[in-house]
Amino acid sequence: MAYRKRQSTRQIDRIDAFMGPIGKRTTTMASSLCETCQHVREIISPKGSRFLLCGLSKSDARFPKYPPQPLLRCAGYCERSGAEKS
Repeated sequence: MAYRKRQSTRQIDRIDAFMGPIGKRTTTMASSLCETCQHVREIISPKGSRFLLCGLSKSDARFPKYPPQPLLRCAGYCERSGAEKS
């Protein structure tokens, strides 16, 4: 017997809240330095989870690949040109 996976409306709303572009505040995620850093790359999983990948982690072990959010201080932070100030 096959079971169909059901998503509740609440779960879909929560996933949609994370789908904002980098540099834009969303309703469910606190503001982080990573949002405006030139080294960040946004990763969206097939399930809709959003992760911020630190590009410095490839060359420097001091930086975690996926830093815990929100990040308030970072030695490698460089503001991306054209990033919006909040």
